[in-house]
Amino acid sequence: MRKGKRMLLIMVLLCSASLSLTQCATPTEPTNRLNVGYLACVETLELDETIGWYPMAWTWWRLVYDRTFRYGLPPNYAPEAQLVTEWETEDRQTWIAHLNPDAVWHDGVPVTAEDLKFTLTDFFEAEPRWKYPSSDCESVTVINDHTLKFTLKAVHGDPVYPPMADLLIVPKHIWEPYFQACRDEGKPLSEHGYDNADAIGSGPFKLKEFKPGEYLWLEAHDDYYERPYVDEVVLRAYGTADSLYAALQSGEIDVIGYGGISPLALEDFQGVEGIEILSSPGDMMSCISFNLHQDSPLGNNKAVRQAFMHAIDKDAIIDIVFRGYAEAINSHVYSEMPVYNPELPWYGYNVSQANAILDSAGYNWSGDWRYCPEYGKLSFELMINSDDPIQTPIAQMIKEQLEDVGIEIVVKSVDRSTFGAYLYDPEADQFDLAITGMDPGPDNSWVWEWFRTGGLWNSTFYSNSYLDGLIDAMYAETDMEAYIDLWYEMQDIVAEDLPYGMLWRPDVIDPVSDEWEGWQISMGGVVGWTNQWSYLKVHLKE
Repeated sequence: MRKGKRMLLIMVLLCSASLSLTQCATPTEPTNRLNVGYLACVETLELDETIGWYPMAWTWWRLVYDRTFRYGLPPNYAPEAQLVTEWETEDRQTWIAHLNPDAVWHDGVPVTAEDLKFTLTDFFEAEPRWKYPSSDCESVTVINDHTLKFTLKAVHGDPVYPPMADLLIVPKHIWEPYFQACRDEGKPLSEHGYDNADAIGSGPFKLKEFKPGEYLWLEAHDDYYERPYVDEVVLRAYGTADSLYAALQSGEIDVIGYGGISPLALEDFQGVEGIEILSSPGDMMSCISFNLHQDSPLGNNKAVRQAFMHAIDKDAIIDIVFRGYAEAINSHVYSEMPVYNPELPWYGYNVSQANAILDSAGYNWSGDWRYCPEYGKLSFELMINSDDPIQTPIAQMIKEQLEDVGIEIVVKSVDRSTFGAYLYDPEADQFDLAITGMDPGPDNSWVWEWFRTGGLWNSTFYSNSYLDGLIDAMYAETDMEAYIDLWYEMQDIVAEDLPYGMLWRPDVIDPVSDEWEGWQISMGGVVGWTNQWSYLKVHLKE
């Protein structure tokens, strides 16, 4: 295909309109309600693995459930107390947590150390997706109503953040009857069947009404120790970018809940009355996830993955699709973090080098494509999320760029739920590679769970026992210099093995209603998943 025709096709994809979805019902408007728009709404309030599939879910549970601590604002993102007000430890493996004595559940029951113990034991057994090394306990003991002693299975050496990062605490008095019923019937706790329809938490907002697939309506928790200024928050789904953007331009919503707007739509918001445009560094680092479980050249031969990355013109995609509002990256670690390794190799755009790598690996041309005796034509299925409109033009550009090195790309577009189910089950072999991303946030040590053998977020089936040992050592290290050295070595290893091909880090462009003030700018946007501060601080202008 000629480049002129390619560019025309890209522009058609960029400008194509989306089908509209019926708007959700609108609750009666009070004057002090913040309306937040999303592409998709959660279908359930269950706290299982599906909570990681929807950006709306990443927000609602952090508003409804308090955590042990939260991330502060930039530049240092220092930890700030939530349910745990003080930590004690002598060896960084056995800890004493002192809970906020004023914390209460949304139904008025006091939060106690029994709730935290229940979360770390029974709840983790039922829903293991919440358990990370910094909350994986050998023993847990309640000292009194507001004091808990626990011993981790491994030393938590993080020089900055305490243990139990980003951990929600659930109410024992709500969940325990369902778990006890499982025990009485001899069933595993994972079969508890509780749908969490009431979503009783202890956070700054509580559930008022939920219509699956349409909206989630929250109201301020009046007994919270830091009551928000807003009385209500409604998280609404609009189905398409077109209808979402129209709702923001018309004033139906005040902000977009995750990721802001596409740079392609920026001109549509500039100069619009009632709109202020804010920008933030992104928290999402986009990448290609290679399915290493597949018996294929991509899964079995690192050279093919290297050639693949050299064939992608990141700068062209950033210029055309992101309008320059992104930066190319070579690591899954944010470049501003002290643990970023600046000496990592770049798989920069170099078609000649990509072709030379494939020639050396024995993948020979036959007509327009490369072949090998064992696998035939180098043809791979690239899975994308159809609910993310920017992925379609990206996939089209990658498809056309890979033609220059003789690799055929077949784009497989699936809805968000299917995408998540396939992506995090690489052993099912439902994709060869996928456009995805990592968004670990300020406490980015847990990003290594994307690489650990059998890790919850490992979508590649990557396994390296030596790296696993370094990850454990990193979690236990207390000396900052040694801690940074471990991060450097681990980044070197994954850059060499290439289970993921790092692409770019988009900026977040947030048009917001100028009726409000107090927006808090942080990594990932004014209402990103690590930034609940805007929900606490934003208020109508006087």
